[in-house]
Amino acid sequence: MIAPMRKVTVMALASGEDATLNALRDAGVLHVETRQAATGEAVKSAATTTEIEAVQRALTILGNLDGESGKTSAPVSGDAAALTAKVLDLQARLSALAEEQTALRVRRAAQLPFGEFDPASLASLAARGIAVVLFRLPAKRVFPAGEGIAALGEQDSYRYGAAFGALPELPELEILPAPTESLSSLDTRLAQHEAEAQKLTEALSDLGGARTALEAHLAGLAERRTFELVGESLAASGPLVLLDGYCPVEALPKLEGVAKVEGWALWIREPDADDNVPVKLNLPRWLRPIVVLFKGLGIMPGYREVDVSAVFLLFFSLFFAMLVGDAGYGALMLAVVLFARRKKPQAPAQPFWLFGIFAVATIVWGFLTGSFFAIESESLPRFMRGLPWLSVDDNVMWLCFLIGGVHLTIAHLWNAILLLPSRKALSQVGWIGVVWLMFYIAGNLVVGQAIPSFMPWVGAIGVLLIVLFMTDPKDFKEEWINHPMLVLDLISCLVDVISYIRLFAVGMASAQIAMNFNAMALGLPLPVWIKPLGVVLILVLGHGLNIVLGALSILVHAVRLNTLEFSNHIGLTWSGQAYQPFRKTS
Repeated sequence: MIAPMRKVTVMALASGEDATLNALRDAGVLHVETRQAATGEAVKSAATTTEIEAVQRALTILGNLDGESGKTSAPVSGDAAALTAKVLDLQARLSALAEEQTALRVRRAAQLPFGEFDPASLASLAARGIAVVLFRLPAKRVFPAGEGIAALGEQDSYRYGAAFGALPELPELEILPAPTESLSSLDTRLAQHEAEAQKLTEALSDLGGARTALEAHLAGLAERRTFELVGESLAASGPLVLLDGYCPVEALPKLEGVAKVEGWALWIREPDADDNVPVKLNLPRWLRPIVVLFKGLGIMPGYREVDVSAVFLLFFSLFFAMLVGDAGYGALMLAVVLFARRKKPQAPAQPFWLFGIFAVATIVWGFLTGSFFAIESESLPRFMRGLPWLSVDDNVMWLCFLIGGVHLTIAHLWNAILLLPSRKALSQVGWIGVVWLMFYIAGNLVVGQAIPSFMPWVGAIGVLLIVLFMTDPKDFKEEWINHPMLVLDLISCLVDVISYIRLFAVGMASAQIAMNFNAMALGLPLPVWIKPLGVVLILVLGHGLNIVLGALSILVHAVRLNTLEFSNHIGLTWSGQAYQPFRKTS
């Protein structure tokens, strides 16, 4: 459930500002409404932000370098600020070297057709009155012949030459600038640059072990910035400072106890309707993994919206299983989760539980459909061949529509319960009738399912309930537009139900891709002694690609069905911000 919040204004003496901030941070229960000082005094937090950005850049540089080298560096200790500056300086010099190398390679490529020209010799000839002109012509043109004309080379459909004295007049002849540096000199400089870049890269690699120190420093800077931002949010009012924030009702006694000790005055009240109240989810232990998913997707229900965590987790797990659709993939995923958990026993448990739930759901669905790495069912043991009913495409499509009907019915039933005893609850009952009419229409259009004779009456009564009770008479003047828009809403309801067929379509496509890779691997026309290697390579690459595509489909389709279709029907906008109390992070 969403924890009830109270808006709190803390009033304290301006002379004890730092003590107030420290006490609030130690209490760790107030979500502060931070705002930058309007007087231009936000110098500290701006400086801290710059430091944070520098450390983040340094960590990104070291992280990329570790990924490229694939080795683990020995721990490096020392002043974090100095280490950050050293990493950034080394990277800046590396970037400058890369630009210089690019410029040198461009010059070398342009000069290469002329060979080893010595600029000093050209200058000496010019001093004796002998002008040397370099030129090029398209290779398709006849190269000029005669005294004082020398052919030097050919490159990229052009022929290059030098004229000592008069230059012949030819169409498409292009005069080129004389080189200012010899090829050998350019090669020497390039070698020097490459050697220096190698040394700089090695120096950066040696600093890879500083990541732990930099990460700790970054956490400290982030905490300091939060402290400064909260300090800037203090509003002066004579001898007092005021600070606004939000506190869960359950944590108010702790805040009131601290206020009594520190001598603060607290103004506690219900949040206003237009306040952006933070959201704290109080969930049972089995449901807490859903918070990981919410954070990953960057979504949170609004404070005045419903908490759909249980429904979201249940249906997302089902959608995940149907989209991946293979028990073999689920087993691999579960093995990875268990291995990672064993390697990281101190890490938070929720992510492992979340993906463990998804893996188990996928294994169960795979057993029900007889899907194990897309192996033909005849080749599997009888207990792994799944339910015959689910081997018929029409049945699976009908099941998708049924899941959609149930999913959307939960949304409207939930709304009806929340609206009681308002007459608007009857409009939500009407929508439930419309949803099931659309379920039968979708089944009739796609799989040829007959529509029961009573369903049109159910739909008609549902529409009537919606029209009569969707708007209170006193609000009709402001909300009358909802009535003409109802036609579009009804069409949208049908589209939403049909949209659940994506679970079948994507799952079938994934299975077909896996079957094609299996056939490709087993049908390789290779000698017996090397064919097993080719088979393993194709199977690993093919199924690996299919797993990646499955992950992408989950991000698109499973997320959409929950955050768009279901959320639109329940009226959920995901407009909330997470409750983040002002507290110590380390």
